[in-house]
Amino acid sequence: MAKNILGIDDHYLRYPKDEWGWTDLNNPDMVNPWIDINKIINPKKVIEIGMFAGHASLIMMTVFKNLEYLVSYDPDPISTINAKQIKKYWPIHHHEPKPIWDDWKKFEDDEIDFIFVDGNHNKISVTRDLQTCMRIKPNYLVLDNIEQPGVRRAAKLKFGLFSKRHDPKYYFYTNEKWSSTTEEWCVSPGIMGLFRMKGTYDDDI
Repeated sequence: MAKNILGIDDHYLRYPKDEWGWTDLNNPDMVNPWIDINKIINPKKVIEIGMFAGHASLIMMTVFKNLEYLVSYDPDPISTINAKQIKKYWPIHHHEPKPIWDDWKKFEDDEIDFIFVDGNHNKISVTRDLQTCMRIKPNYLVLDNIEQPGVRRAAKLKFGLFSKRHDPKYYFYTNEKWSSTTEEWCVSPGIMGLFRMKGTYDDDI
């Protein structure tokens, strides 16, 4: 039996343990936000930008009881390797080994409940990710690592996500991992945000 909060079987995931791109399944601060998001949205159709090892993918598919599909975009080879294993256990998971930027038209006829944006955190990449989201027009956005300067600037200044009209809700967490760079255990702060998008697009007003 898997030894984590939700009892998720993740034995087949392969990833470098000293990198910060994976979700700790034993950390309540990183698991409970998804339970709350499920209560608010009850998502059925979800897109993930930035899958990395697939831990967040497994959490979403476990917590979202009415989920019809999860499409994860990530060109990282780690994602490709793990997605093949995840698919064996979770047929509703689909992995695209590329950025989402040129792929948005395939969702034109679907009402996407939310897009989880957790890709590259530099300003250029996160801007392109959010621009693509605005074309798809999900009902909600979930944006991770708002503590990162590039993410914060794009979210607040370019896309206005901090506006009260988006009903922002923030989830604060800490993440403890071994750092091979400093050769010590480090505790990093993180912020994830939930933003209501339905009714705020230009053609909705």
